[in-house]
Formats: sequence, C-alpha cells, structure tokens
Amino acid sequence: MVVSKEFKDFYSRRFGAKNDMLGFQWPLTCSVTRHSLRSRVDMAKELGVSVTTHAGVYGVNGDESIRLMHENDCMGSDTVFVHCSSLSEDSYHRIAASVVSLGSMR
Repeated sequence: MVVSKEFKDFYSRRFGAKNDMLGFQWPLTCSVTRHSLRSRVDMAKELGVSVTTHAGVYGVNGDESIRLMHENDCMGSDTVFVHCSSLSEDSYHRIAASVVSLGSMR
C-alpha cells in the first residue's frame, strides 16, 4: 500500500513531532485478511511508526490473528501487543520469537 500524499500531509500536521508514544492501532478480528493486514503494516512502516494491536481478547480475536501476523511477516520489534490474555502456548511462542514488546505483560 502506498500512503497517499493527502494522508502524509495530515500525518505531518497532526503527528509531526514524533515520540515513543506515537503509533497506529488497529484491532485484529476474525475478518482481517492477509492483504488488509499487510497493507496496514506496510503503511505504518512507510510512515516510520510502530504498530499496536489488541490480541487475545477473549471471545474477540486470538490465535488465528497471531498465526496470520506471524506467517505474513507482520510481527517485529516495532509491534506492541496488548491484552494478550487468552492465547495458546503456540501464539505466545510466535510472539516471543518475533522479539515484540508485550505492552500488557510488563
């Protein structure tokens, strides 16, 4: 995904002064697809911001979202997961292997 000039202008006006509290957040739900996931992660990378996402929210999203992110190389040191409370052992291993920051597990 290429970030439009209009969005880049908006981003610069609203978030021009970067700091460690700036980032994008989106929910991983059952409806997330490989394409939408990849385009969101690519957009954040193009803007140079980290990605924060809720994962393992009981009854909302979980292991499938983690698997999808992991298999499509959408996890890294610039990814922060919060509310990782209902995942399988496999998902926790995938998160740990990607060297992510576990926001709610500190």
